[in-house]
Amino acid sequence: MREKISDVVKYIFLFYALIGLMGVLPARCENEKYPKYYLSLSYSSGKIAVGDLNTCLTSLNNNDLFEYVRSYSPWWGQVDGGLQTLPGRYQTVELSFYMAIKPRLSINISVFEPFQKKNHSSVQYTLFPGEGQQVMIYEFQPRYSMISPLEFTIFYKLIRLREFSFSVGAGSGLYIARISRLYDFKVIYPNMSEGIFERKLNTLHFPLPPLVGHLNFLAEYSLGKKLSIITELKIRGGKISNFFGNESTLNKIIKDNMEYVLGSGKEKGTLYFYNMEDQTIGARYYNMSVWSEIPYATPEFHREIRKGSLDLTGVSFKIGSMIRIF
Repeated sequence: MREKISDVVKYIFLFYALIGLMGVLPARCENEKYPKYYLSLSYSSGKIAVGDLNTCLTSLNNNDLFEYVRSYSPWWGQVDGGLQTLPGRYQTVELSFYMAIKPRLSINISVFEPFQKKNHSSVQYTLFPGEGQQVMIYEFQPRYSMISPLEFTIFYKLIRLREFSFSVGAGSGLYIARISRLYDFKVIYPNMSEGIFERKLNTLHFPLPPLVGHLNFLAEYSLGKKLSIITELKIRGGKISNFFGNESTLNKIIKDNMEYVLGSGKEKGTLYFYNMEDQTIGARYYNMSVWSEIPYATPEFHREIRKGSLDLTGVSFKIGSMIRIF
């Protein structure tokens, strides 16, 4: 968090330093005709918080039992491996359309190249290591995807000179996103039989009105009447929820090289995030599930139930070119 704030401060300082250097340039003429239309192609690099997906991974990996075993190495338990969170950093290409309504007022629509992040990791807990041990393996393959985000911004030019302008803007967007996860929980018993519980979750967020807003700081350097170089700092805040989809489950056991299916099912509904008790190891952590209705459970088993979300809070910086089309 401190690193993110530090980056924002550095970029803002850079912008205002450039503004101060450009202050000696003469102002533009005010008798130009409006509206004007521009297209921009830019490279953008940024970071988002991610949120619930990573909270689930971190809370399971660092639950009280696992942390105790890692810290004190008791004779009765051992923890190996670790679950890795999904990165929030991304790089993408952005295509923007600008319409200058007045000398200092313009609107912008931007669409981004789709991007996704995924990984594969596991953590293993061994009870009574050695002869007669019982091994529990938690394996995850989480993924989130942003599918052509569309953002809308209103800009106001604070500084408007012949070769340079500086604008501030604010807006929101329409985001189509996907959260999915493969989860395998395997128990290897002392008799070498295996119990396997598989869950496959796949959800999609449609562009319902999200509570996600952004602030923009845009600097434009003119290379002629129709071509400019632009740099922009964007600070985004908010989460998108209302993910809908399905989750399939499969419960089976392998004994004497024979596989027996104990049960299977498929649930359709809304993605939920909650705190749960894992009765196998006696520890609590956060989890995500798809439910058509929130199931009844005592507070000792399910707590803090709410809709799952993807946290888009973060900062990005872009650089590109802008051309006037008419």
